[in-house]
Amino acid sequence: MWDRFVFAVVSATIVAFTLTHWIPYVAYKYEDGLFLIIDVKVVVWIASISCVYYLIRKGRIEFDYTLFLLCTAMLLVAVIDYHNEDYEPIKYALVLPLSYMLGKLIIGTEKEDANKKIITLYAVMAVPMFIQSTLDFGVNWYYDWALGTERWMEFWTGEVDARTTYEMGFVLTTSALGVAILRFKKHKALSILIFIAITLSEYLIIHAEGRQNPVMMVISIFLVMCMYTYDNWSSDNKKLKLTVFIIVAIGIIALAALVIMFATNAFGVMDIYKNSYWASGGFLKNERFAINWRGFKNMLKYPLEDYQKVAGLPRPHSLVLEYGRVYDITIYALLTLVRLSFIVQAVRLALNKNKYSMIKYLLFPGFVCINLYYTMEPNGYAHRYMWMPGLIISGMISGWLELNKNQQISFDEVKIAIKAKLVEGGTRGK
Repeated sequence: MWDRFVFAVVSATIVAFTLTHWIPYVAYKYEDGLFLIIDVKVVVWIASISCVYYLIRKGRIEFDYTLFLLCTAMLLVAVIDYHNEDYEPIKYALVLPLSYMLGKLIIGTEKEDANKKIITLYAVMAVPMFIQSTLDFGVNWYYDWALGTERWMEFWTGEVDARTTYEMGFVLTTSALGVAILRFKKHKALSILIFIAITLSEYLIIHAEGRQNPVMMVISIFLVMCMYTYDNWSSDNKKLKLTVFIIVAIGIIALAALVIMFATNAFGVMDIYKNSYWASGGFLKNERFAINWRGFKNMLKYPLEDYQKVAGLPRPHSLVLEYGRVYDITIYALLTLVRLSFIVQAVRLALNKNKYSMIKYLLFPGFVCINLYYTMEPNGYAHRYMWMPGLIISGMISGWLELNKNQQISFDEVKIAIKAKLVEGGTRGK
């Protein structure tokens, strides 16, 4: 009963916080002119109490090197903020590590229930995020797109922000496209709802000249195809081999044809692309890569100082690079190690094969797409609570792997026991 109660409280908190994410505010002291404010310390208390509860239920504490690095980085960030008298973001030294811890612990210790909890938590993040972004895009829709494609007022407070900030709310829904296609026969109604939601989001995004979510649709399908092929590949599965061969052949032919059409401007393909919003810093030559590479080189020139303030150099478009710019290269290195560890955990999940590993078809594309967003956008620093969904997903992956590791140990123990019985039986036979 208590487990269900705590899980329900956490889920309700995530829904409320995510649906109204412009309203909660991390504050040392409330400032004049701010309204509709909910102090984020409420989230800190709920997450802290929930983590303690799940640790007591788990009955043991396993050392997590990734969590140690994350806590170290956030503690150093908080110390620097305190010395700079920037008191508001100090609470994130608790908020961000707690997000990872909560995602890891809340899935529980029962393998049969872990996947159900992961699906529920994914939904209680994805659905309100989708609604929030739809409301934000809806403001511009209401004004018949007269506010432009880059910046307009957000729904709750009327503050002006960038399209790419609003677009984040669609990421988890978009990344569920692959699993919706894969599981269509078993879950038709849910898959259709996902298709409808993605269609609506793509309509809004294309009108605002967004690029990230359309690319993420392709990434989601591709990742699910790769994992499905990996899971079902065998020397006897001739049907799958033929299907993969056909898909790869069609892909190569289509890519070659597209390159030729671009090179020769056949049917005006090159002109169509150049006249579209995809050409200006968009697809074939994404300006984010150049901006981030420039930011990285600037950080190397000014490893201990904010190069924007010191030298007037432009900012990067990346969560980790922004932390490196504002604080120092040490913070950048620590957070890079954290994210590399997250990637290793996610790949381990994707390569896992057992009766519970179907959850990877949802979690792995979600992880890849939301972390691609963090790599290409600075919102995980500028609006630090926007890193929380990604940290919860990484925490759930880590927690699932721990359960799987325990399961693998039990299998090894069974093998040892069987061998011991066989040896014992052979000895008795003699």
